[in-house]
Parts: sequence; C-alpha cells; structure tokens
Amino acid sequence: MRALRSTPLLLGLGLLGCASATAGVDASAEGPAGRFALLRVDLDEARAMTVRGAFARHVGLGERDVLDLLGLHAVPIGQCEVDAEARPLDAEGEVELLDAGPLELFVGDRSLVLHSRAFPDIADVVGGAFYAGSWAMPHLDRGERVRIRGEAEIGAFDASLVAPLAPAPAVRHVPARRAGARDLAIGWEPVDPAARIELAIVHAGRTWLACTARDEGLLVIAAADVAVLPAGEARFVLRRVVEIPLTVEGFGRASFVVSSSQSVSAPLP
Repeated sequence: MRALRSTPLLLGLGLLGCASATAGVDASAEGPAGRFALLRVDLDEARAMTVRGAFARHVGLGERDVLDLLGLHAVPIGQCEVDAEARPLDAEGEVELLDAGPLELFVGDRSLVLHSRAFPDIADVVGGAFYAGSWAMPHLDRGERVRIRGEAEIGAFDASLVAPLAPAPAVRHVPARRAGARDLAIGWEPVDPAARIELAIVHAGRTWLACTARDEGLLVIAAADVAVLPAGEARFVLRRVVEIPLTVEGFGRASFVVSSSQSVSAPLP
C-alpha cells in the first residue's frame, strides 16, 4: 500500500418539502454557492456519544471552507492533512446556518432531543443556529441503530433515517516505522469495505496530523508528514466512519455520518 501524502491544509436526513427562504446570505455575492445538511454522530471508547450538525446555506465560500469553519470537515480518502485544525480561510463569503427546530434522536430504546443553539459569529462570515450535544451511553451496544427526525421552523419537512452504528476499529498493531523506511504504519482489523477510517494523531491536546483511508486494514503515513510530528507520547485515534448520502429537496447535499472510535498511545518517532 502506498504511503498517504498530505495536502495543504454525519445522521440521515430524508427531507420532504424545502426550507423557506430567509434573509441573511447575500445572493448577489460572487463565488460558489449552495446548501447542505450534515449531521454526525460519534461514539467514543468511553461510550460517550457526541452529535454535531448544521443546515447551511452559503455563498462566496465552497462547501469545504464551510465545513472547516463548522469543525465538520473530513480529510479526503487517501490523503493526510498536517495541522488540520489550523487551516486559514482564504476566501470571502457568507454562511447562514438555518434553524431546523428541535431534532429527536433515537438510539436503541432511548429518545433524546437535540436543540439548536446560536453559532458564535466569526468575523461576520458565519451566523445562525447549529446543533451540538453529548450524552453518556453506558449500555449502548455498538450494534444498535440510530434514527433522527425533526420538524423545521424554517419550512415543513420530515426527517427520518435509520443507520447502524459502525463497529470501532480493532487496532492490530501500534504505529511503527516499517523496516528500512521512514514512513509510519498503523494497522487494524478491516470490517466494512464501504466504510472509511479516520486517523487523528493528537499530542499535547492538538491534532498534528489527520488522515483518511479505506477500511482495508493498513494506513501508511509518508515520511514527509511524519517529519512534522513532534517528539513524545501521542494518542492515535482511529474512527470507523459510515456515511449515507441522501437526496434532499432544497439542499445540494445531505449526509448522515456515524462513527465509533478506538485509540492507542505510542511514542512519536
């Protein structure tokens, strides 16, 4: 398997009807424009479940830039991004986060309500409502199914989808240099060829490198990316991610993303 090289550095929604127009985004602004809905459910090793999401309308910025601003960007498969949390915004535009009202989340036999909250204004670029919440799920079986539904305050829709929680990657061997090479390899037990594996290398509370690969059991980080990592103990967080795309009237893209994670600590080379 070839080493991954760096580049410069989601909740099923079946929507019926479309959101009503709201003031906030200047439709005359130049640049890319679009709408997307994304809701992501992450389950960690401690059985804590985190939900994040947004219904966004944007102009002057590409979807990648919007996802970066919202902290929802995923590294493309086959790539690594160095210092993934520090990518500067190099374009001008506006993003309006639409309020879809309270969302009801079903996990196993539990029913949880996710309310929208005000997104902190970022240099007059982003404004509106987003979704974020976390719950302890001590009795959650990774084979449980997740469902989301809601009623919009911005226009009538019915949102519902059922999706299985992806099993967490079972680490097969800790990160290590391959014999005679300067790159870094980490392995896991492959499960789902349709899933992707996200790797975050965290040191001193900071994500230094983020990579994404297919669920094939091995991820090799190129020597050039390994060279930017600091010395010392780091946490290697592996997430198995399943994403279900949906066709949504009124939105350019809608996705439901579910992940579960496992981590291992090892010294950086």
